[in-house]
Amino acid sequence: MTTTFANRADFVGATTTLRQACARLELAAGARVPFFFRGEPGVGKETLARAISEEPFAKLNCALLSESRWSELLGDAPISALFPNGSGTLYLTEADATPRATQLALARKLRAGWTNGRILLASSKSLDSDVWEPEFADALGAFPIEPPPLREREEDLAALANLFLREASSRLGIWPREITRDEFDRLRSASYPENLDDLRRAIDVLASSGELPKAFPPAEPEVPTDLATGRETFPSLDEAAIRHIEAALKLTSGVVEGKNGAAELLKINPRTLRSRMRKMSVDWTKFREERPPREPS
Repeated sequence: MTTTFANRADFVGATTTLRQACARLELAAGARVPFFFRGEPGVGKETLARAISEEPFAKLNCALLSESRWSELLGDAPISALFPNGSGTLYLTEADATPRATQLALARKLRAGWTNGRILLASSKSLDSDVWEPEFADALGAFPIEPPPLREREEDLAALANLFLREASSRLGIWPREITRDEFDRLRSASYPENLDDLRRAIDVLASSGELPKAFPPAEPEVPTDLATGRETFPSLDEAAIRHIEAALKLTSGVVEGKNGAAELLKINPRTLRSRMRKMSVDWTKFREERPPREPS
């Protein structure tokens, strides 16, 4: 496979600030090794990923997967069976949210050819970060791609703003126009945009109201997608409750009762919380911070 970047002329930054990232994509596009897209949220990791992807494109947010879903995905059945033609692209976003106990199994599965198509991982954490198991990077053997943040792409800001304005105008069915000099100066001089997602939301408001927002609208939460059907799905109530309880335990370092404990955060009786954790197999002890041994007196 050769990456040609369909409509390359419209791929903002391909010959300027993204030149190096695009060159690396083209260099390794034919290789059947996993790609690792590293960068801050909203730098365009998914845009670059889709540029070299084979259809169908399946996106999976690792932060939204339950332990049972991980067990299912890492089971004996090849994930390529989830693609209608046995091949496609699997894009794992927020890959650093993969449970540490699962990371090495995931890396080996990817390296061994989990699917006949392409495997892409994306994370805001570099592979030498301590969120990964020490052997994860070597076991994965991924080709790294690191798009720069928007603050390092000022020369592309006008082109990106105009691209998003044309897209928004088309969606809204209004006459397309270019961003004005005054609007561009406001974008460039203000504290925003921090990233491409912020810029896109600001331009959507501009297209619909004629004015740039004073503050950005919040991003909509990502909805999980079932790989087998491609349809949006939601975690079960139990799965959502488990994640909520574990988030509280993480904040309290595994403390369940007492002031600033998980029960207080969740506004629930400690006994009731412990009962629910037992039923849901939530292990509070794994969130406890290790304490140094006491020195003998």
